[in-house]
Amino acid sequence: MLGETTYIRKFTPEQRQQMEAVAMAFNLKTAPQVLFFTLDKYMEQQQDIARLKRLMTLKQTKYEALQTQLKEQQNTIETLKQQLDAYNTPHL
Repeated sequence: MLGETTYIRKFTPEQRQQMEAVAMAFNLKTAPQVLFFTLDKYMEQQQDIARLKRLMTLKQTKYEALQTQLKEQQNTIETLKQQLDAYNTPHL
């Protein structure tokens, strides 16, 4: 597990660029500020993703229920049309 403190000896050039971009965008001055800021944002993002997944599931369920209801109504309309046609057909 992680210790109470840590010391990062070296960042890759890509990591450095990413950290500098975050620091500039959010006016952060030190590497620890950037790291803790990104950690906080990561946790918020995970919560948002979970919330959006729940919302998508809810919307999908609602959509499927409406699709089922539509099919039932279409079947009812078709049945009524057949009954009307049978009624209007001349009987000899």
